[in-house]
Amino acid sequence: MNSLPVTVVGAGLAGCLSALLLAKVNPHQKVRLIEGRPDLRKIHLTHESEETSGFEGRLTDSAKRSINLALSYRGIQALKACDLWGKVKFSMITEMKGRLIHGENNTISVQPYTHPSPETFGAELEELKLWAVSRVDLNSMLLSELDMAPNVELFFNHKCEDISVDGDVAVVNNLTGETRILKSEYVIGADGVHSAVRNAMLRKGRFDLVTRA
Repeated sequence: MNSLPVTVVGAGLAGCLSALLLAKVNPHQKVRLIEGRPDLRKIHLTHESEETSGFEGRLTDSAKRSINLALSYRGIQALKACDLWGKVKFSMITEMKGRLIHGENNTISVQPYTHPSPETFGAELEELKLWAVSRVDLNSMLLSELDMAPNVELFFNHKCEDISVDGDVAVVNNLTGETRILKSEYVIGADGVHSAVRNAMLRKGRFDLVTRA
């Protein structure tokens, strides 16, 4: 294996898929996945009527707002690259055939979803349809796949605080307050809209950031 691991910051869908692809493409490359929140699979998701507070509550609220994910061609190709599309399609998805439009005077109309023909697009029909999948269930499955990869190490409750231009990642253990420096071959930021990796890069200077609504 390479002496230093690749560090992926953020264990959401993008981070998990990135780590899985890296581990699959090069089994000799060590991969480290860092997530500031607790392990999604071990947290009890409360009901809407229950009061939530603190770190666990924030994750719970986020999960409740993301019950279903629309899975289309691009996401399916990423799952296929990780050899997981077969597992997902047989147990986790429901076809989204169209949308209901609620009009005036309590009228309801249906707008079916359309898709290219498999012949013209060069893909299987099931890959061109739109599917609904639980974001939490899909994320949990990806984490379980990473658990089984011998060259992947998972760090939960470890928040990225800073990175250096040489790939050193400063992380804080949310449970103990301990700060560690993790040396890396390179770093992939997959930690969302409030990215700690992006913010750390901007603090170093000589970086430009443009955001669009």
